[in-house]
Amino acid sequence: MNIFFSEKIQSAMIVLLNILTVPVFILNLGGVVVSGIWLSILGEWLPILQGIGFMMVAWLVLGFALMPSLIFAIPAASLVEKGRKALGLLVGSFSVLYTNALITIWCIWILTLFMEQASQSSFIPMLIWSYGVALAPWLNMAQEEQYNEYSAFTAFTASIAYVVAMLMLVFGATGLAIVITFGSIMLISAILQTLLAFAEERQQGYPTFHYEQELFKEETKDESYLPESNSTQNYCAHCGAKIKKGGSFCSQCGKRTKT
Repeated sequence: MNIFFSEKIQSAMIVLLNILTVPVFILNLGGVVVSGIWLSILGEWLPILQGIGFMMVAWLVLGFALMPSLIFAIPAASLVEKGRKALGLLVGSFSVLYTNALITIWCIWILTLFMEQASQSSFIPMLIWSYGVALAPWLNMAQEEQYNEYSAFTAFTASIAYVVAMLMLVFGATGLAIVITFGSIMLISAILQTLLAFAEERQQGYPTFHYEQELFKEETKDESYLPESNSTQNYCAHCGAKIKKGGSFCSQCGKRTKT
């Protein structure tokens, strides 16, 4: 039941990522281009230069900012390798929480920075521009770690949280409400990642054990795996071929066997 549940969760996650790939890609790349052109027409050169600068160096700065997460990630991996999976995943969850908290702080800061510069005419393009600047480093990191579905899951969740924050801002939500909502979405993402990691570890354990168990059963069915003292198989003294019990002649060399 746990294996089936784990497979369902993982399948749902893959489907979710596939669904989100297209709109996130369009909004991130197309939105940056359109909003950048829009802002240039309005003469908003400062936020354009700021955004380009952030997109060029943010991945490096955020890479250093992510290093403290290794304080939890390295011992977590060591515990899992030693078979203490539950404790290892619990320790690893703090690494996930740190990463998601860093994403929340970064995105809220970028959103605040650009929206403070927005006027009535530049509100929409500035909002879309801030999305591209905030999410670009995280989406790039996820692209470089395509083997890591959890990295992609975090980036796409951050994209969803930012879109929700944008909509809340458009409809006049307070800054505190936006921060709480964004942080709550990222917290849910961290919890889901921890549960998925735990389910995946359990799923990886069951098939291996099951396979070895079945292999042992198959081997014990073959008489060649039984001790010689318990075997009823006779062998030809001349060529060494197997002879059925009670046989008088060897089917291989044709010579008479000893009885």
